[in-house]
Formats: sequence, C-alpha cells, structure tokens
Amino acid sequence: ATGSAETPKCHGCMGVRFQTKPGGPAHDIILHVRMMDRYRLQQQESLGVLGTNLIHSAFYHRKNQEEFVHRLVDNLKKGQILIDYFEASGPELEHFDNRRINLLLVKMGLSEAVLFGSDQKPQVIADEVFQKALLIQRGHYRPMTTSHQDMMKKGLEQLKSDIKSLKLKPHDVVTFNEIEISNTTDLDDIIMRIEMLSLMGLRVLVTHFPLYYQMKSFFRRYTQNPMILMMSASHLDRIFNPEHYKNLEGGIFEGLGK
Repeated sequence: ATGSAETPKCHGCMGVRFQTKPGGPAHDIILHVRMMDRYRLQQQESLGVLGTNLIHSAFYHRKNQEEFVHRLVDNLKKGQILIDYFEASGPELEHFDNRRINLLLVKMGLSEAVLFGSDQKPQVIADEVFQKALLIQRGHYRPMTTSHQDMMKKGLEQLKSDIKSLKLKPHDVVTFNEIEISNTTDLDDIIMRIEMLSLMGLRVLVTHFPLYYQMKSFFRRYTQNPMILMMSASHLDRIFNPEHYKNLEGGIFEGLGK
C-alpha cells in the first residue's frame, strides 16, 4: 500500500526466491516492510535499495545471519525503512533462527515491534490486530506467575464487557504477552522466555517501546477498537516520572492523556 504526506500508511511484503546452484532447491526470504519516507518517490527509492540489498545478501552474506541483517540496510538512512516481519526457509538457510533475526531487527531499531505465535513463528502484526480489540500485558516473565495469569484473566473479563456494545465476536479479541527490549538486551534470554510462554499457548509481542503511550500510538494505526494495556505495580514509577516525557510539548500530562 503506497502513501503520501497526507496518508502515510505505507507497507507491504517483499521477498526473494533463489537457488544456490542450477537445478537446486528453492530458498525463500520474506519481509514485511513499512516505508517511513514522506513522499512516494522517496519510498520507491528506499524499496529499490532494500530489494537490491536483499538479493545481494541472499547470495553473498547468508553464512552469518547477523551480518545478513546489517547488510539489508546498507545505504539506507535510519528511519527510512522498518521491517516488522522476517522469515527465511530453505536447505542453506537452516542455520537462520527466524526468532533471533526478528528480535535483532527490534534491538537494532529496524523494527518497533515483532510478534510471535504460540508456535514461536513470527507473524505480521498488521494482519493479526487489524480492527481487533486488544489485551496486552507487559512483564518480564522470569518466570510466568499465577499473578500474571490472574491479571490476564481479569483483564480479559473487562475487555469482553467493554466490547459487548460494539457487537464484536470472541474471535475479535486478541491477547498478547509483551516484553520490552533495549539496545543492550541479551537475545538468548528473550528467546528462552518466548519458548516458555509458547509452551503455555501464549503469543508474545516484543517491542522497543519504553512508554505505554508509544505502544498505544503504534496499535492505533491498525485498530480503533478497545485496547487494555496491563502492567504490574513495578511499572508505576516509570509512568509517573516526568523525565520520560521531556520530548512532548505537554510533558507528563500529554503523555498520560495519550
């Protein structure tokens, strides 16, 4: 979907299917991309660079998955492209851990958030949350406790009550367990937590949003239905710390209002 300065909703899938030798098996790499440039010509140029990098990396940098990710954004400025879904498959890409690569995209600032299903496979966030009612619980999950489960149960009851008047059906309610990561996060630790939560049949959202209003703004691109963001008491200090809202004209009042 292309966009303009007036309607900056620009996203789409791109990928490459290739063989490493004549007559050999096919290998696939698929991305879901959001274009952040203001004008269509800029978006077109950015996609062209990304596509060229994708093809070049598939043939010359597939031995190392971290190098592959870094090479994807060669000659792109920070913030031009966001990649919120990555999936690679094929005999010579078996060493690619799609979980780690998606997490690396968030850690590097190339994605704001990535989503993993209960099978630990990455999912396209826009497809999963479009016009859904959302229940998102932020936590460290070291480990998942009965308190987490009780909070999620109560939140789900409240959300179902809120959507009755909107004539939404049960399958229109989506729940996520969210983990925030930073530039210094140990990805092995995050993967262990994803594995633990997936064994409980839960979907895991991993984001780079230190503040809740940033997460809310992100999901409002895809749905206007009710949204509940749940947290433990340990997060209250961060929410009411005015230092976190210095970049907003209205300070903490604007941040809380969002």
